[in-house]
Amino acid sequence: MSKSFGVMTLLGVTVISPDLSAQEENIAEQTDSDAGEILAPLTVTGDWLGDADEEIVRRHPGARNAIREQEIEESGATSIREIMRRMPGVIVPENNGTGSGDFALNIGVRGLGSRLTPRTTVLLDGVPLANAPYGQPQLSLAPTALGNLKAIDLVRGGGSVRFGPQNVGGVLNFVTKDIPDDFGGEITTRGEFWDGAGGTGQGQADFLVGGSTDNGSGLAFLGSANHGSGFRENDQKDIDDAMVKYRLALTDNQRLEGRVHAYRADADLPGPLSQAAFSEDPFQSTHSYEKFDGSREEVVLGYVNEISDDQELEVKGYYTHSTREFQLSALGDDATMTRLERLPRRYDVYGFEPRYSAWAETGVLDHEWTVGYRFIHESAREKRYRRNFAAGTNPFAAAESLNRDTAGRTNAHAFYVDDRIEYGNWSFTPGIRFEMVDIERYNYLNGFKDKEDYREPLPSLQIAYQATPDWMMFGNYGRSFASVEHLSLGTSADNPLEPEKADTYEVGTRFQTGGFSTEGTLFLIDFQNQIEFDSTVGMNVNKGESLHRGFEGGIAYDFANWNGAIAGLSVYANYTYTKATRESGENTGNDLGLYSAHVGSVGARYALEEWVFNLDGYAQSEQYSDDSNIREASADGKTGMIPGFAYWNVRVERDFSDDDLNLRLAGGIKNLFDRRYYTRASVENNGGIYVGAPRTFFVEARMAF
Repeated sequence: MSKSFGVMTLLGVTVISPDLSAQEENIAEQTDSDAGEILAPLTVTGDWLGDADEEIVRRHPGARNAIREQEIEESGATSIREIMRRMPGVIVPENNGTGSGDFALNIGVRGLGSRLTPRTTVLLDGVPLANAPYGQPQLSLAPTALGNLKAIDLVRGGGSVRFGPQNVGGVLNFVTKDIPDDFGGEITTRGEFWDGAGGTGQGQADFLVGGSTDNGSGLAFLGSANHGSGFRENDQKDIDDAMVKYRLALTDNQRLEGRVHAYRADADLPGPLSQAAFSEDPFQSTHSYEKFDGSREEVVLGYVNEISDDQELEVKGYYTHSTREFQLSALGDDATMTRLERLPRRYDVYGFEPRYSAWAETGVLDHEWTVGYRFIHESAREKRYRRNFAAGTNPFAAAESLNRDTAGRTNAHAFYVDDRIEYGNWSFTPGIRFEMVDIERYNYLNGFKDKEDYREPLPSLQIAYQATPDWMMFGNYGRSFASVEHLSLGTSADNPLEPEKADTYEVGTRFQTGGFSTEGTLFLIDFQNQIEFDSTVGMNVNKGESLHRGFEGGIAYDFANWNGAIAGLSVYANYTYTKATRESGENTGNDLGLYSAHVGSVGARYALEEWVFNLDGYAQSEQYSDDSNIREASADGKTGMIPGFAYWNVRVERDFSDDDLNLRLAGGIKNLFDRRYYTRASVENNGGIYVGAPRTFFVEARMAF
């Protein structure tokens, strides 16, 4: 049964405004259903992440938003970091520490730590993006380019059974662009130029070309290149992302699909600044020896059998090989450092995931149930080389010694089952995931092996009530789990750490009618046994419990149904309040570091004939740099209050398309009023102040063929 939906923008996030006439038709057609039922069931689909389908997102019984291709294009963003600030409940700091580049990803959800996105399951078309999902889930290498994506889908609640291991911060899925139905493609070029900063500018190019046959088979080539200088000194980067997507139709309802993917990043790291250096010139770099080199190769093969409208089988296998190496001046800047470290790592991951879903009617109840399994094998090799020397001398004149050499290995099995039960306008989805993880670390320098195993049941429950065709209410509970990572295991004595666990609760509502849309979610996260690095002892420790609670809300209006010129206008506003506190240990009662209690966005889009105008604003309140809640700035820049900030972006686009040419040109300014803002890195040896982007001018050209 088909439905028609109008699309509007909420914080640059596509939300769905149902077409009332289509809904009334749907209701009238439901002659064999319960008289009170508002919406007909969807065709069964085991992969409810998929391509962030609008109807599936709208009916998800938890907080969920998707940024789609139009919003990505019109934002002027050149990195995932920029566009993710449009997501409710999300904090995205400036590049800092060992995440100082667009090759990494730093995202914090609902007050959780943002450094290298450690608390969120991050996927690329449903495949784990981390180098090692269990053993090293941090995204110091985030191998995906914004230009290859058609949607970014963040499920903050209600995803704990299907995806793991670490999903206390939700499930983030990057959806790559589709294989075209007909042969064709598009090319996009961008240039960014900084206003009075340390770098000169950067260029980016994205392309897609491909097509499909009449029977549904298809092939596409996607690529993205990002080269140039960032806005600070010693900030050169060269990032390339290439992908081949394929789809082979075996029968009318069976297909093979997947991709071959390669990603490469080389970048200089500008490093942190002390308070004095920042005051002198926030765009300078006092670290000229620091750099990053990383790569990832990936092969994905999937089999899909749409057995019938009521049954579906999907089997997916993948292999990834990743390498990454940092070179860091661990103790001081160019003038004072006495140690230079090189940290190469290599990862190989094999994954296998079958899943079966079916729809069944049992009296007054309808069931959509799914049973699935995932096996992941990880192997890792991690080394550290050191050069020690006198301050002010040539570091490469000193001999390099091997300081650490360990191997990590993981075998993880996850079984899950859930059942969406529909009764009239109600749906109930109980589920459970069971994780079985064996993880070990071997120290080649002394022969010591630390081996741990974990067996964790993870229950969940989702409840939704479709009060009217326009109004939905939901609530859910989910439990998440994360094993101790490779680098947290012992190298000379058995590891004493407990795995991380968290309970998440949500209550929320969505309402859409005509051009109006609003949504709101109350959330509570009880996060236990958190593992964090303690610089005072130089190792990872269990920091105990934290409590996260708050509200996410948004409102939007599209004037498309109005008469006159105003019909081209749509507006939005979004606000998130978060309170995240330490509930155990020496900092009990304090706010957690590096999150803002208040985050908001507002904006407008106006389309008039061939023109599109965008105005977007973002603001966040002040942050503590660490759990000690120190307000006074330290001389080294690591600790102290981080002021709140706000900025505005503007963009103008002109469509020059005609019968022979499909061309759009655009330009704009980010940080229109050149607001100076910054963040800090406090938990790393290589910590200090990192400035945000200054006023930035950009131009774009997009041509389709």
